[in-house]
Amino acid sequence: MTGSEEGSKPGKRGKPKGQGSQLIFDALREQILSVEIAPGADIDELGLVARYGVSRTPVREALIKLASEGLVLIVPNRGARVAPLEISNVPALLEALELCERAVNRFSALRHRPEDLLSIENHCKLFEDASIGMNYNRMAEENRNFHEVIARSCDNCFIEEQYKNLTTMTMRLARMAFTTAARDPGSDGYYDTVRHHHRGMVEAIRRRDADHADELAKEHAKLFRGRLLKFLERNDADALDLGSGSVIC
Repeated sequence: MTGSEEGSKPGKRGKPKGQGSQLIFDALREQILSVEIAPGADIDELGLVARYGVSRTPVREALIKLASEGLVLIVPNRGARVAPLEISNVPALLEALELCERAVNRFSALRHRPEDLLSIENHCKLFEDASIGMNYNRMAEENRNFHEVIARSCDNCFIEEQYKNLTTMTMRLARMAFTTAARDPGSDGYYDTVRHHHRGMVEAIRRRDADHADELAKEHAKLFRGRLLKFLERNDADALDLGSGSVIC
């Protein structure tokens, strides 16, 4: 086959290597995090091939990357499916997240560089803008970004990587928390407290006050845990199949 013939195949003309994989990864990740694709749902690989005009290789590359983030399960001889939300694992997940968040806040306060602080301040502002605009999906994303730049500044690649994995695993829960908070009479107070915690973290890190940064992370984790408990108690997702044979109710 000549180069011109290869370039004439549908969906491949002018597409740099890896672009198709990244496009599929970004689209699937957003659909999974927003629960547009339900937990536990099978992923139609051939459908993705047809939709994006690519071979199966970039589809599989995207799925492997999503699996590395804990969002997809690849089952031998059965294909891929969205990772379920195991309610029984949520307490342990939140416990691990709190412990890791306290560690990154403490180390960030002790080790951050001036450029790290600028990035932390910027993402704090981006979250505030999203929360004031009540853009729930962006709030969840910017909340994650804020905490991950703190993790990046803690100067420990192993803790940073573990923290990023945990925040990815809780992203779907975070979107539920932010979205359902709007339906509570006291939702303004919830968002005010989140913003207050974030500003406090920025200031504690700026002052290199590791103890206060640690304490704020503990309070922040307690706030998020309380929001999720409200979510469960209100039966906001009484029809949401979590993909593990269980239902939030």
